[in-house]
Amino acid sequence: MKIRAKLNRILCTALTLILLCACTSNGESDISSDTEKSESIAAKQYSICLPFSKKDSLNPYKAETKQNKELSMLLFDPLIKINSSFDAELYIADSYEYLNKKCTVKLKNIYFTDGSELTADDVIYSFKAAKESNAYSKQLKAVTASSADGKTVVFSLSYNDPNMINLLDFPIIKAGTANLTDENNRAVPPIGCGRYYFEDTNALSLTANNGYYGKAINARSITLVDCPDDDSLSHYAASGSISAIYSDMSDNTVPKKSGEYIKVPTTHLVFIGVNCYKDALSDAVIRLAISSAADRTALCNDGYYGYADPASNVFSPNWSLSKTLQSVNVTQNIEQTVAYLGTIGYNVTDSDGFVVNDSGQRLTFSLMYNKENSARAAAVGCIATQLKKCGIEITPVGVDYSTYRQRLADGDYELYIGEIKLGKSFYLGDILSSAVIAGYPSESTAAAMFNQYYSGETEIESALSAFAAEMPFIPLCYRKGVTVVTDRLTDCMNVSISDVYNGIEGFIQQG
Repeated sequence: MKIRAKLNRILCTALTLILLCACTSNGESDISSDTEKSESIAAKQYSICLPFSKKDSLNPYKAETKQNKELSMLLFDPLIKINSSFDAELYIADSYEYLNKKCTVKLKNIYFTDGSELTADDVIYSFKAAKESNAYSKQLKAVTASSADGKTVVFSLSYNDPNMINLLDFPIIKAGTANLTDENNRAVPPIGCGRYYFEDTNALSLTANNGYYGKAINARSITLVDCPDDDSLSHYAASGSISAIYSDMSDNTVPKKSGEYIKVPTTHLVFIGVNCYKDALSDAVIRLAISSAADRTALCNDGYYGYADPASNVFSPNWSLSKTLQSVNVTQNIEQTVAYLGTIGYNVTDSDGFVVNDSGQRLTFSLMYNKENSARAAAVGCIATQLKKCGIEITPVGVDYSTYRQRLADGDYELYIGEIKLGKSFYLGDILSSAVIAGYPSESTAAAMFNQYYSGETEIESALSAFAAEMPFIPLCYRKGVTVVTDRLTDCMNVSISDVYNGIEGFIQQG
């Protein structure tokens, strides 16, 4: 018993020394009480750490690194945020009304972190900065803004779009603070009204905004970990040094980090592009046959490892406005495909299982893809296998990205795998009436019907039906991004493309 007691004392002493070494980094002696030590250890254990680049700006309109762009979402609130169903949730905006290409936004009574009141002038100032930035210039290129009074801003659009409000998720900064510096002439972030503010360039931390409107901030501070490049970001994520990391999965690579993987719906549409001017592909029946032969659900699972949602129409299946409107099969429909092919004379299969017409010609197409993108390569393999089951022969053609773009420009293709990032309002007017998607026909019934929907002359169901009957390109799926968080943060998070850290402020750091 004496030996056991002695061993216990030795183990306890060793454990205390280990904990003290882990929590003390300045090399000085720790003479605080046991209670203070325990509290210090607990605070360290429950701290939130996020990636940051010291070399880059935290101004949302000047930041170049993904880590600082994402971090700025905690510092600067927008008028609205888009949730995971792509609905607009009010933040700085108190209300909005859309009518005749204009969106009138009323502002809440909100104060910046310096105590000054937010007004329409601040919104106009931020809007102008957003339009000039790389991050928001495309999103806002057709929008203008003017203030009706101190608490009202009118945004005008050059075309009809009843979902215009989704374009207004740009961050609001205080007028005149875009180029602030401290007493040492170092650049500091603009003044915002978000959940946190960046107080000290030496501290590398964010501090909770005590005057934040609408909700309590449980997580009082966030530690910033300097990750100047992609390699360091990956290293700190894998080592567990940061609490959360986001990836839009553009390269189909899942971040290496232990924890909970929260999938984030995006507006990235993956599709089969069709050269509608080429031979049999000019026939809508052929395009419909290819569409019904594709198994979109299997493609999402096998080609995108579950980080994509099958497209049940041309819009994201997560969008609340269209999620119940299925005009495209998400699973393979062999019977429907056979029926389509039968109407154009492909009623017989050859010895290899491919359909042929009366002249013995197979229904065969080349499918071009960018071989430098692993997701596209995997998708092409899936599609070729799926269409073979329906008797359609697909020849994959992998080329480098430069060649891919050139062949699209020259019209030197039949089918291709493409991806386009739609706007946050899912506006299709420019896509359905121009050469945004290679191979699209110069005239289409779908474009006319969508124009009627946007102008309020018809319902969205009619526009989707017109697209499904014409199928000028074949929607396959919408890719997803992912925010990976430590297990402790899982219950707090409610992320979206407007805020990949949304909910992190609700984490209780002590306890």
